[in-house]
Amino acid sequence: MSVRAESRGRGRLATDLRVVDGAAGPPSTPSDARGPISPWGVLLGAGYGLSALAQGYYAGRVWELIGLGTIVVLTLLLVRVLPDIGRAGTVALVAIAGLAVWSALSMLWADSVDAAWTETNRIGLYLVTFGLGTVAMSRPRARVAAIATMMGAAAAVALVVVVRLLLHGGPALFLEHRLNWPLGYINGEAGFLLMGFWLLLAGAEAAPRRALSAACAGLATVCADLLVLTQSRAIVPALLLSSVVVLAMVPGRARRAWLLLVVIGAMASALPALLDVYAEHGAVAGSVPRAGTTRWAGVAVLLSAAGAVLAISVLEPFLRRRVASRRGRRLVAGAAGAAAVGVVALAAALLPNPV
Repeated sequence: MSVRAESRGRGRLATDLRVVDGAAGPPSTPSDARGPISPWGVLLGAGYGLSALAQGYYAGRVWELIGLGTIVVLTLLLVRVLPDIGRAGTVALVAIAGLAVWSALSMLWADSVDAAWTETNRIGLYLVTFGLGTVAMSRPRARVAAIATMMGAAAAVALVVVVRLLLHGGPALFLEHRLNWPLGYINGEAGFLLMGFWLLLAGAEAAPRRALSAACAGLATVCADLLVLTQSRAIVPALLLSSVVVLAMVPGRARRAWLLLVVIGAMASALPALLDVYAEHGAVAGSVPRAGTTRWAGVAVLLSAAGAVLAISVLEPFLRRRVASRRGRRLVAGAAGAAAVGVVALAAALLPNPV
C-alpha cells in the first residue's frame, strides 16, 4: 500500500514538473532531460544565492561590471543558438524591456537625470540577466541544476548568519536590534530570506530521498527564524500572500501544505528566544542586543531546525499515505492554512509596529 502511494506521489510530482516546464517553454523530451548542464546557469544560481554576502552587488562598479560581462556572455550564446523560451518567457522579457524604456523616458521629466539614467541601467541589467537565465536554463536539467545551486548558496548564507549568532560577534549583525547583516538593508535582508525559504521548501517537496527532504525543511526553518529576527513589517503580508499563491496556484498542494505546516510549527517553537532580541530594544539610539541574547537566539534557530528535520524524518511515511487520499489532502491543506494564518497573526501582534 505504501509503495503504491509513494508511486502515485512521484507520478504527481512528475506531472507537476511537466506543468511547470510547460509554462516556461515547450514540452520537455527525453533528450532535453539528458541534455548538458549549462555552466552559466549554475554560475547565475550561485551568484544570486551568494549576492547577500556582497551586499546585493549594490556598489555601482560591481553591478556595472556584472552587466557588461552578462551582455558579452548572452551575445555569444545567442550567436550559437536562439532557444524557444515560450510565451511566458517572452512576456516576461517584453515586460522588463518595457520597464527599461519607461525608465529611460522618465529622464525627460525626472528631477535628477543622472539618477534616472542609473535606474535605467539597473533595469537593463535585470533584462540581460533574465535573458541569460532563459537561454542558459532552456533545458529542464539545466534549470534544476541552476535552482539547486541557488538553493545551496542561499542555505549557506543563512548558516553563516547562524554561526555568527553563536559567536561573540552576534550583536554586530543587528541594527536597532533588527537583523541587518550581511545585506546591510533590513527589508532587503527579509526579502532574500523569504526567497530562500520558498526555494528550500520546494527542495523539501521535490527531494527524491527522505533525508534530503528533511535537510531542506530544516534549512527552510532556519530562513524562517532569521526572518523573524529582521523584524521587517513587510514580511507579514509577504509571507501570507506568497503562501496563498504557492498553495493555490502551483500543483502538488497537499504535500507542500503539510511541509509548510511542519516548518511553521518549528519556527513558532523558537519565537520566544527570537523575539527576546528585539525586546531588549531601549530608548537609546544605536543600541545593540547582548551577546548572550543573540547566542541563545542562534541556539533556538538550530533547535527549531532540528525539530523540523526530526518531524519530516519520522512523519513522512505516514503523511505520504494520508496525503494520497482526498480527505487527507483536504485535512492537511486546511490545517496548514490555519497554522499559517495563526502564526502570521501572532507575528503581527508581536511586532513593534504591526501592519
